[in-house]
Formats: sequence, C-alpha cells, structure tokens
Amino acid sequence: MKTGRTSRIITWLAGIIFGGGAFVVPLGFFLISYQHETGSLETEARIKARIITQIVSSNPLMWEFEQVRLRGILTEDSKGHPAETQHVFNSKNELIAENIKVIRSPVIIRSAEIFDSGVVVGRIEVRRSFYPILKWTGLIGLVVLPLAAGTFLLLLLVPIRTLRRAEETVRRSEEKYRKLMELANDAIFVADADTGIIIDVNKKAGVMLGLPPEKIIGMHQSRLHPPEEAERYRNIFRESVLKGDVIIGDLFVVNASGRKIPVDISANITEIRGKRVIQGIFRDITERKKTEEDLRESEARYALAADVAHLGYWERDMSSQTVFWSRETYRIFGVDPQNFEPTIDNFISRVHPDDRESLQHSLDYMLANKDKYNTRYRIVRPNGEIRSIHSRGQVKLDEKGETIRIIGTVQDITERTHIEETLQWAEQLNVVAQLTKGLAEDIKNSLAGIRASIEVLAKEHQFSAEDSAIKSDAINEIDRIKQTLNSFLSFTRPPKSELMSVNMNDILDMTISFSMTHPYVSYSPPSKITFARDFDKKVPDVMADPYQLQQIFLNLIFNSFDAMPDGGTITVATHYIDDLNYIQITISDTGRGIDEKVKDKIFQPFCSTKPKGTGLGLAITRRILDQHGGEICVGSNPGGGAVFYISYPVNSDMD
Repeated sequence: MKTGRTSRIITWLAGIIFGGGAFVVPLGFFLISYQHETGSLETEARIKARIITQIVSSNPLMWEFEQVRLRGILTEDSKGHPAETQHVFNSKNELIAENIKVIRSPVIIRSAEIFDSGVVVGRIEVRRSFYPILKWTGLIGLVVLPLAAGTFLLLLLVPIRTLRRAEETVRRSEEKYRKLMELANDAIFVADADTGIIIDVNKKAGVMLGLPPEKIIGMHQSRLHPPEEAERYRNIFRESVLKGDVIIGDLFVVNASGRKIPVDISANITEIRGKRVIQGIFRDITERKKTEEDLRESEARYALAADVAHLGYWERDMSSQTVFWSRETYRIFGVDPQNFEPTIDNFISRVHPDDRESLQHSLDYMLANKDKYNTRYRIVRPNGEIRSIHSRGQVKLDEKGETIRIIGTVQDITERTHIEETLQWAEQLNVVAQLTKGLAEDIKNSLAGIRASIEVLAKEHQFSAEDSAIKSDAINEIDRIKQTLNSFLSFTRPPKSELMSVNMNDILDMTISFSMTHPYVSYSPPSKITFARDFDKKVPDVMADPYQLQQIFLNLIFNSFDAMPDGGTITVATHYIDDLNYIQITISDTGRGIDEKVKDKIFQPFCSTKPKGTGLGLAITRRILDQHGGEICVGSNPGGGAVFYISYPVNSDMD
C-alpha cells in the first residue's frame, strides 16, 4: 500500500518534474545559486570591511596610504573562491586599493561600508561573475528534459553541494571573524541583543576583566559595569546603542579585583547566523585619562601661580592679527572677557595717555629688530583707577626668520610701585631730617639775632618812610623763613598726638568757620568763597588729636583758597562706611585743579606748585594721617578743580 502510494507520489513527482522541470528546476537552481553567491559575496565584503575598519581605527589619518597592506587583505584567503575583483574606496569615492582578476560578464556586485568611530569613511566593493550560474542553469535545463531521473538526482545533489559550500564559506567567515577579534588591540564583547547575555569575547576582553573568556561568556552585559550605575548604563544603551552605530565615552567597566577601568565603547547592532547581537569594542582609556588629569592639574597650578603673582599672559598672531588674553590679563585690566575684545586698538586705549608713545616705541623696536622688550607703563581701568604694569614680550619666528606671533606677560606692580615710592619718600624724609637737625637751630638763632639787630637800629635811628618800609619787609621775610623752618621741624619731628574722643563733623565745622576769619585769606574776600557742607549724621566719634586734625583740614582748605583767587565753592562732605568701619572725608573745590604731571608727587616733600611754597604742607598732612592710621589721596573734580579723599579709621590702635 505504502509502496504503491510512494510510487504514485514518485510518479506524481516525476510528472511534476518532467512537466515543470524545464522551468521549475532551472529556476530553482538559479534562485538558490544566486542567493548563495550574493550571500557569500556580502559576507566576504563585510569581513573585509571589518578588517579594514581595524586598520582605520588604529591609524585614522594615514590608512588611505597603506595600499600594500590593503592589497594584502584583499588577496588574503582568496584560494578556493570564485574569481572576483575587490576595490576599496574612501569617503570621496576615490579608489584606494584594488585586487583585479579577469571575470566574465555579467557580474554580481556587493559592497560594505568602512567605519571610523561610527562615521563612514569608505567602502569596499566586491564583484563576481554571474556567468557560471547562468551556464549551470542552462545545462540543467537541457538535462532535465531528456532525463527526469538525472534531473531528480541533481535536484537532490545540487542543494547538498550548495549547502556544503555555504557551510564552508560560513566556516571561513567565522575563522576570519575570530582572527579579526583576536588581533584587535581593544576588548570586544558580543551579546545577544534581546537578552543581553554575552555570547563571545576576545582575549583582550579577558585581560581587561582579569577573567578567562569562558567565565565571561554567559554573563549579562550589565555585570561589566559598576552595579551602582546599572540603571544609568541601561538608559544609555537603550537610547544610544539600539539606534545604530554609536561611540559612548566616559564609561567604566569593573574588573575581577573591583577596579574601575575608564573606557570608550564603540557599539553597534548586527546579525550573526540570523541572530541580532550587540557588538561592543571597549577601549581602555586609563592612560588618556591620566594624561588629561595631569594636564588639568598643570593648567590649574599655572593659573594659581599666575593669580598669586598677578601675572597675565597674552599672544598676538601676526597673520590673523588676533590677540589672546589669559584670565589674569583681563582681571589686571579690569575688563570683562564677555564684553571686551582684546584687539590692539582696545589694548592701547587702556594704556595711560602719557605712556602710550613710549610703549608703542618699545613694541615697534621689538618688531623691527625681532628682539625682546621689557618695559613699564600705566593703564587706566574702566572705573578710572590707574594701575602700574610691568610687561615683557618677545617675537616667535618661523623657519624663514619671519615673525609669526608675539607672546608676552603683564604683571600688576602697583603695590610694589607704591612701596618703592614709599621707600623713596622715607629716604627723602631722612635727608630732610639730617639737614634740618643740624641747621634749623643755627638758622633760627641767626635769624633771631638779625631781627633783634634790625629792631635795635630802628629804635636808635630815626628811619625815613622808605627805610621803615625796607625794615618791615626785612622783618616779614625773617618771619617767613622762621615759619618755613618751623614747618621743617614739624615735618621731621612731629609732636606726639594727644588723643581724645572727637566728632569729625564738629572738627570740620569749626575749621571752616576759623578759616574764613584767618589772616591767610585777607587778600581774597570771604564773600567770594562759598562752603557747601554735606555731613553724614551717622558718623561716629573717633580717637584723634583735634588740633592736628584741624591743621590737616586748614592746610587743604587753604590750598583750595590758593586755587580759587577769583572765588568759588569748597565742598566738605563726610560719609560713614559701615562695612569697612571708617569715615570717608572729601574736600573739593572748583579751582584750577592739579596738573597731572605732579599729581603722583604732590604728597612728597618739597613738591610745590606755589611760587613761595615750601612743598611741605601736604607732606605734613600725609604724615599726621599716617600717625592716626588714616590715608589720603587726590583726584580731579568732574566739574573742574581738585578733590582730596581722606579715609579715617573709626577704631584706631594708636598709642
């Protein structure tokens, strides 16, 4: 029964074979052979693309010039394959390398992309002849018609041969794939895309984790990473890897000893034997991280040293004329990097007008002679503050000896300059003390004798009106010289301060009233002078010598009188700075002001702008304030005239 049924089936199949063999068998063979050839060709292209990708990853800048190595890869393991041609193109579709064999038309073409860090940088194209398949299809068609049995056997045998060839191709592909993995310099993990279970690793992966590969296979990929960051890593892979080829940086894997190893991961989803897998290439970046950390620490130390030393750095590119300033340079110039562009013109505009010409000369000399420069100049900050700068610079030359850039440093030496001026002032004080100590008493005694002699002569002789006028002038000059000597002695040997609790507003008010009736202003009627008071009622009492304070304020008011021979307004104001616990006193006038050339020297001894001035008034003022712990400086009144600023501490530690 079964035999007859089998016979009927065979007969039926034979009839189908004889009836449809002329079309079905050749067509089936054609489709199977074509699928096999295209699959084999596609696998070959992918394998070669992966091998070349490793070359690109190891040398992304020069891989296009390794034609010998590329041709070796194209010809590698070609034994046993049908004749084929292979071509490697870069991203510009330029031919980089090729392996040419004579093949017959028509041809089958398959290509695969070459990646570098997830970016397509080229492709490999493989071609095989389509002619053998067509030939076999034609022969099969001819044989099927007369020989059904032969056709039937071929129908059984050809797929088996094809299957074996496919298995051999797959085996060779797997061997190449395994060779590629083991030759890789990075750790490679292959995990099931659906379950996350690791199904394959290379030796480098075992070295990275400190485990044999057989113990890694079967682990879940999440166990590669720190357990406390498992959720974050899952989100990263879910959002990145599943979308396609990606490179993920700043991740960690944990080895067998528990040490965290920083890695960059290049991952993609691919298909192996019909199964979706995630292939990840893990690159150990420990050395790179250490280098970056060392660089950051070095930059931080340099920045700290620059901040402590108030040392700024600048650089000027001669080709583009662009200028770079360091953070400290912006701070020294008192400008915001977000709102200030460090061009040459903007830099020069910040230099003090009196110093621009000499600085420009230094820069021009350096460029002309391709030399260095070392100079000092002053800058004016946006708030009007003047700072002293020490700057060094030098040119950098190319191979032809042409200047390509200028580099330099700027250092804020304002405090050092003040110290130098203070030392110079102290030396001047010492000179004055030495001069006055030996001469003052002798001169005073001589002047007293001369004055007494003149008065005796005046009593013994009847002077004419003209002689009496001469006598009066002589006595006045003697008194003026005596007053100058007293100023010298007051400056070099100031009296000890008698401290008591006083109110600054009361002292100023009393001084203003006294100044308007003083003989000093007899030549300038008080009606021409107007005082404006702006006293802060919150000013607390301070410890001070009231007579010395009055001497200070009188000296400043008299200077304002001299600056306003035709009259004007003197404004006296006080303000208590609660946060700093000191009183700010300002005395300003509407006079002719102070020449900028002498403003920085005005508190030095013997610096005077008056024809008969001793140049000691402001020096004495400054010395008295130093004894009281106060400070004084001078500026220009926006409306014209001069303004003196006095800072007086509320709690003085004076003895």
